[in-house]
Amino acid sequence: MTSHRDDIRDAVKQILAGSEPTIGAPIAHWDAQSWTNLTESGFADLGIAEESGGSGGDVTDAVDVAATIAASGVCLPIIEHGLACWVVSTTGLAKPTGTGTIGEDSSGIVAEESSGTVLLSGRISAVPWASIAQWLAVFDGHSVAVVDLAADGLVVHPGTDILGAPLCDVVMTGVVARSHAPTTVSASQVRSRGAALYSAAMAGSARAVVDATIRHTSDRTQFGRPLAKFQAVQQRLAQLASTVAQMERAVDEAAEALATDSTRAAVALASAKVVVSGAAADVAAAGHHLHGAIGFTREHPLGRYTGSLQSWRNRWGSADDWARVLASQILDDGPDLWDLITGGSDVASSDATSSDATSSDATIGARP
Repeated sequence: MTSHRDDIRDAVKQILAGSEPTIGAPIAHWDAQSWTNLTESGFADLGIAEESGGSGGDVTDAVDVAATIAASGVCLPIIEHGLACWVVSTTGLAKPTGTGTIGEDSSGIVAEESSGTVLLSGRISAVPWASIAQWLAVFDGHSVAVVDLAADGLVVHPGTDILGAPLCDVVMTGVVARSHAPTTVSASQVRSRGAALYSAAMAGSARAVVDATIRHTSDRTQFGRPLAKFQAVQQRLAQLASTVAQMERAVDEAAEALATDSTRAAVALASAKVVVSGAAADVAAAGHHLHGAIGFTREHPLGRYTGSLQSWRNRWGSADDWARVLASQILDDGPDLWDLITGGSDVASSDATSSDATSSDATIGARP
């Protein structure tokens, strides 16, 4: 990791330390003061070009912010807000003020244009943070519409995920879009960026599970010695730590490839999502196991991290979804399997001529 990335993570930690985040899960309320501190300092808009109203930087900066927030256990709309702002920035429209959000699937929305006004009708299911955000980015694969979440004809049906964070259905009936414009990014690119950010967040939560478990097994004694001195516990701890190290390495590889527009980005991103989402349930189970099955209650902080892992592992594609993407790169595009595993030179040349999903993924790190 470069010193620049260390600086980003240290700065976010200092900002979060300035408020008192909630603990445990499900959450009683979200951490509004931490969000205010982050937005005022510009860290909520990292990864968005300055000329588009963001704070500059690239996708690597956004990944580091998401991972640090997740590892701190603070519950914030950082990923959806960042994605929504980034999608809007690709249209040339000005970044809306306030907190934004975006749904994974807007295919249920129908847009009608009349006298220069775009009217939206339909339903978007499972939109994170829609009950606290001020605006919604509706992306149909070709264009982006910005909608006020308090607009006439728009109803937010509140709900929550496992963690207790807002996860709402949004229903629109002839809602007037605040702005509307074509975009330069594909659905595959948006999905890839969302997968990268959630992979980073899950790796951050997994690291917090390891740290909390090491503290617990070192402090808790049984038969006159710490739990961590028992061989069976040491073996389980080693398995947990090695799994999380693999998750972090996969995310770092993907983030660095995305930021440099590397032709390996598609392979690295798909691999990271497969590794991270595939290991999330095991990491959560190991954490509770080594805590002696505590951590399920609201007052214990472990539930915040394990709840995040369970809630986020299918966001922007499950491990199986991304495994199929990875397999298609081998079966359809012909790169050598050994080169995919080892990072050989043939991977770069084959990725450069890959399918739509693959080639568009490889440019996701480009600034709009």
